[in-house]
Amino acid sequence: MEIDGIKYKSGSEICKELGVSRKKFDLVRLKLAYHPAFATAAGESLVKKVGRFIYFNEKQTAVFSAILAPGNVEEQKNAENEPSDGKQRNDEVAQPLESDAPEPAGMPPQKPRDLPISDNPPESGKQKLARFVLEFMSSMGWTSINKPAESCIDLVLAKADLRCAVTVNEKEEDVTWEVIDELVLEAKKLGCSASSFVTNGYFSDEAKNLAQIKGCSLIDSNILHEWQVIVNGKF
Repeated sequence: MEIDGIKYKSGSEICKELGVSRKKFDLVRLKLAYHPAFATAAGESLVKKVGRFIYFNEKQTAVFSAILAPGNVEEQKNAENEPSDGKQRNDEVAQPLESDAPEPAGMPPQKPRDLPISDNPPESGKQKLARFVLEFMSSMGWTSINKPAESCIDLVLAKADLRCAVTVNEKEEDVTWEVIDELVLEAKKLGCSASSFVTNGYFSDEAKNLAQIKGCSLIDSNILHEWQVIVNGKF
């Protein structure tokens, strides 16, 4: 399709041209979320959305082609490292667990070991979400740096010259524009060039509008689910 004189292709069209599955395409698309062809330095997406459908311009399509095209070096390496018949390699044969090994003759059965009791308090929902976000962003090449103790900012991430302030919210409710405004202001105080709000819920229309104006990246429950797919390797 063509919009304002620029040609766009859908994900399905790109998959068909390159002969790849939609799952593999979506995995690569999510890993390219911060690629210069797909987002500005402030984290604002450059992908074209029409309704609930997403389209990619010629530059973005070229990036997909370079990664997913048949004969790609990285794809060949991955293929070489995987058994073609789906069977385990000889050097990957599972060894019996310690508990499966027979007890030596004449020896009394061993008692189960007591598990150590941790003195650390259990993680809160907010801490778990922040840890997951850090795990995902680390896989994208970002590193965590120190943040102020008294702040709405939960993570400050760095990649090259970029600094991104992140706030996480574990509550399954619509995030309002006030907290987005607070995040953007705190990010500027910290000298961050980008900001992102991550929530288990969704965002109000006012929050979405303000985020678009301020260049704040919004990650809702749907995107978090896609991140979990990548982290768990289920593709």
